[in-house]
Amino acid sequence: QGSELLFALGSTAVRAAALSATFILVNRAALALDIDPEEFDVIEPRLFRPGGKARVPVLQIADHLINGAGFCQALGQKQPGSDRTLVEILIDSILDEKKEYPLNELLRGNHERTCEQACYQCLLRYRNQPYHGLLDWRLGLAFLSALRNASYPCGLDGHFDDYALRFWDE
Repeated sequence: QGSELLFALGSTAVRAAALSATFILVNRAALALDIDPEEFDVIEPRLFRPGGKARVPVLQIADHLINGAGFCQALGQKQPGSDRTLVEILIDSILDEKKEYPLNELLRGNHERTCEQACYQCLLRYRNQPYHGLLDWRLGLAFLSALRNASYPCGLDGHFDDYALRFWDE
């Protein structure tokens, strides 16, 4: 029974990380496209087995309007002069650019030390109220790091340098 509990807790933690990552990504995409984040609907993350291979996580975002405005399609398009999609570029921006959202908000003042999971200054919004108990900006950043780099050690190597892990050893 102990292993069942650990599995359930692990599944909830991964779901929380995936949802947090999705909301961070939606907020950053809305800034990049100069639209309201409510133009996107966040759909529950899931596992997908492409071609019968190993299961991989899928973050799901849809245009809010039924016929779509093409915002999600824009995220998946390769950018001019690049072989990368807008969503790939945005994930790099989220994780690396301290002067852009979300790092500029998360690292401002004492937020990093006072916000233990999520707050209305960083990730909580009226529209994502059903997920407030799961949202955690550090989990979201760590999940995006793992999506970007499949060998992301997430602190298992004893290094807590990235923003998702700072102060973890304390």
